[in-house]
Formats: sequence, structure tokens, C-alpha cells
Amino acid sequence: MKYTIIIPHHNSSKLLKRVLLTIPESLKAQIIVVDDNSREEEYSHVERLKSVVSFDFYKNEGCTAGGARNTGLKYAIGEWLIFADSDDYFTSEMANLVETHVLSKADVIFFNVRSVVSETGDRAHRDSHIKNLIAKYKYSGDDNFVRCSYLVPWGKMYRRKFIEENNIRFEERTAGNDMWFALRSGVEASSVEIDSRELYVCTVSSGTITTTLSIDRHEAKFQATLKTNNYLRKHGLGKYQVSVLYFVAKAKQFGWGYLGHVLMECVRNKSNFLIGAKKILQYKKVLQDRQNPIFTRKDNQ
Repeated sequence: MKYTIIIPHHNSSKLLKRVLLTIPESLKAQIIVVDDNSREEEYSHVERLKSVVSFDFYKNEGCTAGGARNTGLKYAIGEWLIFADSDDYFTSEMANLVETHVLSKADVIFFNVRSVVSETGDRAHRDSHIKNLIAKYKYSGDDNFVRCSYLVPWGKMYRRKFIEENNIRFEERTAGNDMWFALRSGVEASSVEIDSRELYVCTVSSGTITTTLSIDRHEAKFQATLKTNNYLRKHGLGKYQVSVLYFVAKAKQFGWGYLGHVLMECVRNKSNFLIGAKKILQYKKVLQDRQNPIFTRKDNQ
């Protein structure tokens, strides 16, 4: 089998149907849906989707979306791995794009993505970072911009043999659980290909409920970022480190004691506070989307 597509799912059966229907039958892919502790009634809804699209359904054998993806990896048999979130979907060009690269000798194929408001299809800005990385690569020829900084699992094809031989897995954090997998696979790949065409659509949801950042989620993603930066410095790739300024700025809302903890962790991990200042200004629109109550990313993780 050429492809395995892994989709973690959490209380999102209606949106899950949408992403499943964007996977072309012509690919004859193994589709794995892994439930991440959904409500009990969701199981019957997902089972009914099997009458529409054929897929394998498993329960998370770990915890968080990271554990769900690892469960999918356990049962994957395809030569190539593709990940999707249940609230996103693939472009109409998916079949053509993946078939173009199926004979590639690369370990990872990176694609462009686009972002829309889930309910309306209006333009959103969650794709800005990835589009910028691919533009930098095309301008400079330096693929490390993409290898080191495209820190999500979707929008790519991974050679399964490469992932298994290097035992690359997702962390099981409450947030930022996909960064380690994306980082290691990008940096440790013997060769990569970068395709500027759009494979994947990442969504935001219009609504009135904002996502509340808990101290646990903040700490989880903060620690994942510190680990990412330590890895990059160790491999001589310090110029591609992730900014810690967001975490410093947000820490104050959890009290001065927690802010002190974040600052001490930054110092202990030799974080460069200057990294990312310009980037934050460039992505002002992205931050506005995340904080505006009419734009709330659906978070299955």
C-alpha cells in the first residue's frame, strides 16, 4: 500500500466526515482514525461514517493528540505517511500532488497550505508562517528554513521506513505535542523535497467562544519550545530557533511567580530573547485572528 493517512479525532464527527470526503478514492489509501477520548455518543457517529468512507478506527492507546497519532503509526502499513486534523481537510489537488512524489527518494515532502474560516471559506491567516517559510526557501535555496521551522505534522508526506528506522514519535503533552515529531523528521531527513503547491487546508472557526489558555497548556508548549531550541542549537541550527517572547508575554496573566519561573527557564536554557521580535510584528494579523472572539481555532488536542 502506498499511503497511510492518520487522523486524530476528538468529539468532531461532523467535521471528520468533511476531511474523509476530501481523500480521493483513487489513492486507495489506508485511512486510520484514532479517537482521543471523545464522548461516548461520538463512537456511534464515527462508526456510521464507515458506510460513506472506508477507514480503520482505533482508540487512543496513549494520551492527547500526540498519543493518538502514535497509535496510528503503530497500525500504519503504507509506504508514505500523511497526517490530518479532523477539523481541517485536503485540497482538490491532493491526488495529483501526492502521486507526483510517490516515487521520490526523499524522506519528507513538504507542501504549501492555505487557511480558511471553516464555516464560510473566507480567507484566514493561519497559513502565513508556512507560506513565508516556503517563500524564504525559494528565494534563498536554504531548505533549513522549512526543515527546522515547519513545526506541524500536516501538509507533508513522510517515508514510513525513515520514521520507523529513526523511532520518531509524537510527545504526549497537552499542547505542542507535534513539535518534536515535526522537528526531528525535518532535520534528520537525509533529503527533502519542497513543493510550493497547496496540499492541505487548515481552518479556523467563526464563533463566539474564545480558546482559554490554561497554565498547563502554556507550560506544555513552552517546554516543547525550549526542547526544540536546545535541539536546534545542538545540531548547529541555532539561527532557526523559535521565539520565546510569546510565552514571556503570556506568562504574566498567571501571576508574577509563574512569570519568574518562565524567565528563569529561559535563562537556564540559554534562550535568546531577541529571536522572533521582528517575526511577531510580521505576524500581527495571525495574532489578531487568534485573539479575536470571532476567530477561534478548533482545538482537538
